[in-house]
Order: sequence, then structure tokens, then C-alpha cells
Amino acid sequence: MVTSLSVTEVGFALDSLLPAQQADWYAETELGPIVLRYREARELMSDPRLVQSGQGLLERQGLTDGPVYRWFVPIILHRNGPDHARLRSLMRRAFSPRVIELARGFIRTRADALTDDITGGGDFVARFADQLPLAVICHLLGVPDEDTEAVAQHTRDIGRIYDLSWGPDTYARVERGLLSLYGYIDEAIARRKDEPGEDLISALLRARDEGQQLDDEELRSLVVATAFAGHDTTRCQLGQAMVTLCERPDLWERIGGDPRRATLAAEEIIRLAPAAPMVFRFATTDIDYQGKHFPAGSLVLLCTYAAHRDPAVFTRPDDFDLDRRREASTLTFGAGAHHCLGAEVARLELTETLAALTSRLDPPALAGQPNWRSPLGIHGPDLLPVRFGQPH
Repeated sequence: MVTSLSVTEVGFALDSLLPAQQADWYAETELGPIVLRYREARELMSDPRLVQSGQGLLERQGLTDGPVYRWFVPIILHRNGPDHARLRSLMRRAFSPRVIELARGFIRTRADALTDDITGGGDFVARFADQLPLAVICHLLGVPDEDTEAVAQHTRDIGRIYDLSWGPDTYARVERGLLSLYGYIDEAIARRKDEPGEDLISALLRARDEGQQLDDEELRSLVVATAFAGHDTTRCQLGQAMVTLCERPDLWERIGGDPRRATLAAEEIIRLAPAAPMVFRFATTDIDYQGKHFPAGSLVLLCTYAAHRDPAVFTRPDDFDLDRRREASTLTFGAGAHHCLGAEVARLELTETLAALTSRLDPPALAGQPNWRSPLGIHGPDLLPVRFGQPH
């Protein structure tokens, strides 16, 4: 029997979805159907008839024009077909294996330095989770160090756009962040035209010089999307990792004693505590799937948090497995044509963070209550007070 749930009520918790998963592969909510099982979520995430639609998301919030609308509707995530393939091909150059490998040493060095900074404890988000992805994305974009903190605030504000339960000030924050970030990005593009380097902006400019189709607005849009996605989502994922390890201090020593386990731990954290616990799709046409009808234009929620706990796919799904890689891949970074191009960078940041922290500090504990973002958007703590034992 299909369960009916309310996901917008104050106090909604993701764990409340798990009993409904046992009843059927989806449940009904006030926003639309929510898919709870792995196989169905993966199939529908890859179905070209279900798309990420910035227009659909913003119009649900009553927004039909303005700078946020004009930027968000045509970004690469919301394009499909040949147009999406063209932009994705350009971005693939910027996230090539060579670029990622060059970033590895930078990430490791910065993770070590941030570990030194948080030895005495404090707000893990402000002092580590916010700082590492910010430094990495600014490094990849070629943004000067003196501009990184301003970029951070702007990308944090822009990241609120994916919250399906907007508050009264959400739009103002997103617009302020977007317009401010434009200024920094335009300066960075102008600088790289004169002084090209080994960074994402330079790679895109070289591709255009070689005859690839990319106009000025598309270039700016790609850079802005990379900045906010690469910072805010990873920031939340790192915060989720620390909460998980505060709750499971037994894992800390096991990870610290074996670098291979840092990689396995990163995958298990992405599975069990995803920064994107729900992703949304809009039906471009009427769809009939396993007895369920999705009308054209309707919103469909795909719950990665529940799908990653599907016992039909994951053996002992609630266990944190540090001994082997799970056979099924996680859905946190999407599937199909829109699989996240920055996924390997995010994995590398999480892995190097776990390796640095667990090898040099004693297990953490909460030193206060975390302040959580809504689970209907990019999800993680905005405030996370922690304390550590003595450094190793």
C-alpha cells in the first residue's frame, strides 16, 4: 500500500521515509511522488523524459523573471540533448584526469594545514568544511587568494536555490550572491584572457580559441555553476562526514590506520549521509512507470538517502562497511547524461580530509548542537561545534 507523507512540515526527518520504502517503491507527498528504492530511483534518474528544470523549480516558487531566473533556467544542469552534450564536452576538458591529479597535492596540503588549525576544536564547518572546498574550487578556477572569502559567501547564498522549501529571504540571498559573484568571475575571465594558466577558466578559453562554440554568457554561466556546486555541496558533505564520525568514534581509529580505508569511508559517507538526499526531476511528457502515472510537468522527487538503504541492493544497508567497496554505485552525483563532472574532485577532497584528520587527531565529539539545513535541498550542518583529543 502506497504511503502518504508530509515532507515540508517543520521537524521532517529523512529516517521517516524508510518505513514507506518497505511498503512500496514510492510514496505520495504534498510536492509530488517520492521514489524510495534504488532500482527505480536509478532508472528514473537516467530517464530522458524526466529532466532537471530550473524553470519548473523557480516557477513553483512564483518566480518567472529577474536575474536569478535568467541565469538559473539555462545553466548546464538544466540543458538536454545536443546543447547539453556540447557544454559537457567543454567542461570535461576542465575536469580531465590530468587536472584532477594536479589538484591532488594541493588538496592534501590544504587538508593537512586545516587539520593543524582545528586541533583545539571549534566550529568544524567554519574552520574546515567551508575552507577546503572553497580553496580547491578557487584554485581550479584561478581565483586569487584574497578573493576567496567573498566568493565563499556568495556561493553559500546561491546554493540555497535548490531548497524546495524556500524561506522569506531565500530569493534575496540567492540574487545577492549571484550578482556579487558575477563581478569576481568577470574579473577572473578578463585576467585569464591576458594571463592563461592551468585552470578551468583558461581551459574553457582555449577551447573557444580552438573553434569550440561558447559565447560569453555561457562561459560565465559555466564558471558560476562550477563555483557554487564545487563549494557548497562539498562543504555540506564534509560536515555530514564529521557528524557521522562523531556518532561513530569506533570508525576513527580504523580509518586512520589504513589509507585504503579512507577511500572506502568516503564512499560509505556519501552513501549513508549524502549532501543531496533528494534530487528533483520534472516530467516533460506523460509517463507511465510500474503502474504509476506521472503527468507532464509534474515534480518527481528521487530520494538518494532512502535508495542507498535499499536492502534489495545493499547487504546490511545500515552498516558502515570499511572492508570492501559496495557493488552498487551511489546516486549522490546523479546518473546518466547528467552525472556530476566534479564527482572525482569531491571524492578526493573527502578522502584526503578523512586521511588527514584521522591520522593526526583523536576521535571527535560534538561540543554543541549542530544547526542543520533543510533536507529538501543541499543538506548538511551550517554550524558544527566539535572537540578532539590530543593530536597524535
